[in-house]
Amino acid sequence: VTSSDTPHDQPVPPPAAARLATAHSQLAPTTLPHVAGLAYGRTALRCTRCDFRVLCFRDRRWLAGIDYMHLRNWMPDAAKVQEELQRENEMDAYACQCLLATVERFGAPPVPQWRRSASLVADPLGD
Repeated sequence: VTSSDTPHDQPVPPPAAARLATAHSQLAPTTLPHVAGLAYGRTALRCTRCDFRVLCFRDRRWLAGIDYMHLRNWMPDAAKVQEELQRENEMDAYACQCLLATVERFGAPPVPQWRRSASLVADPLGD
C-alpha cells in the first residue's frame, strides 16, 4: 500500500502491538504499594461486615492487644499496619477493617464473616 492508495482524510490504524500496549496502559494496577521486608497482598476474601477485602501478611502474626481503631484507621496501609505485626515463620496474619486472625500457613482463616468471592483474584505474595 502506498500513500497514494490511502485517502488522506482517514487515519491509519496503529499496528496491533501499539493497540495492545494502549489497552494494557488503561488497566488499573493490581498490586499494592511495596513495603520493604513485608510480603503481603489481597486475598479472594471479602468481609460481610465492613465490605473490605481481606489482606494477608506472610510470616507475620498480630500482636496481642491490637486496637480495633488501628485497623479501622489504617487498613490497607501496610506501612502503618505493620507496627502491629511481629515476624513468625509459617504463620500468616489476615485482616479486613474490622476483624483479624493469625493462622498457620495454608490454614483457612476462622472468620465466618470472610467469604470467598468468585470475582476477586488474590494477589501473589512476594517481598
